[in-house]
Amino acid sequence: GWTQVATATIDGLARTAEFRIEGWDAARPADYRVVASVPLTTGPETFEYRGAIVAEPSSDTPLKVAVFSCNADHGFPDAEVVEHVAVHEPDVAVFLGDQFYEGNGGFGIQRGPLDDAALDMLHKWAMFGWSYRDIYRRIPSAFIPDDHDVYHGNIWGEGGKVAPTEEGWGAVAQDQGGYKMPAEWVNAVQRSQTSHLPDPFDPTPVRQDIGVYYTVWTYGGVSFAILEDRKFKSAPGNVLPAEAQVVNGWIQNPEWDIRQHPDPPGARLLGERQMHFLEDWVEDWSGGAYQKVVLSQTNFAAVHTIPADATSGAVLPGLPMPAPGTYVEGDKLAVDMDSNGWPRARRDEVLRILRRGAAFHIAGDQHLATVVRHGIDEFDDAGFTLSLIHISEPTRPMKESRIPSYSLKKGGGGGGGGGG
Repeated sequence: GWTQVATATIDGLARTAEFRIEGWDAARPADYRVVASVPLTTGPETFEYRGAIVAEPSSDTPLKVAVFSCNADHGFPDAEVVEHVAVHEPDVAVFLGDQFYEGNGGFGIQRGPLDDAALDMLHKWAMFGWSYRDIYRRIPSAFIPDDHDVYHGNIWGEGGKVAPTEEGWGAVAQDQGGYKMPAEWVNAVQRSQTSHLPDPFDPTPVRQDIGVYYTVWTYGGVSFAILEDRKFKSAPGNVLPAEAQVVNGWIQNPEWDIRQHPDPPGARLLGERQMHFLEDWVEDWSGGAYQKVVLSQTNFAAVHTIPADATSGAVLPGLPMPAPGTYVEGDKLAVDMDSNGWPRARRDEVLRILRRGAAFHIAGDQHLATVVRHGIDEFDDAGFTLSLIHISEPTRPMKESRIPSYSLKKGGGGGGGGGG
């Protein structure tokens, strides 16, 4: 039989119920069910959702992590994803942003009124859940919303300020920093995606009373630092000189060299609060942790390229697809300040902290699967970042698993100083 262990009311905007059970015995597995009574016009109807809480793996065994980001609807409902991820038998799943895009489902965006805008967001969130629910209903998962989750192409949150939209909703608004959508709506997105995470390191809201969720999750001997890359970051157009001609985070003036300006006055990356958090986390090996891993929305480097005559990544969707085995020549490294490679001086401060804990880094956002060995003073004197993305290809059946996974083993994988 079932034993009721918690009840909760459903949040009126996020349509989310949050349960908290203290004193959980993580060594034992348990089946669970969530039961909701919904008042329909025909009378109340009861619905069930079932899953399993697995036993936490021992720190003596590898912890296998399935990594996801950038979930467009091209292959919805992504039926092959669950099948091929299951082959790898992951212990946890991490979803590192852009769980949906503004156009998912083909319905566009509804920005108001507030409740209608929330329903618009929730139908995209429900599509995501339809695709991935059989992954996270049985293994623990962490979610980090990114820019598209809050209806931005790019976002520099500047501590939660308002992004003015009087002159438009696109790059003009984004380049001024902050959030375009109402704070209540942003909080609904965060509640939907992150309310299951451990308590925030410092729960003090940012401007507009927008909540925070950066935190530590220790599981199976691995201490995960979950970051909010974009929330505190400066908008480049607000800290770089006007002569740089910044549009949507891209420098349009070909004569202006960003390499000569590694530390613009007032430029922030993670912000003082998250830097304090990382300083505390990197020294804390409590809870049986033997390995440290950072989860973030994007990489601490820009490793993608664009054509030599391009001034932004806007040209990429219109370029021809290279034939298999073809190496694209003539490109240049992209100075994309949406990445965490900018601002460089602040990025180096982060890498120095992570190096002290030999922390491995897993990131989303890039639409490009990469392994990066960072350098601060020398080519390879800092840690490693793994960026993964799964793109479903429904027109070409997958005969074997193509979803990569990363196993964290005791004593390896770090990448401080001399490598891991």
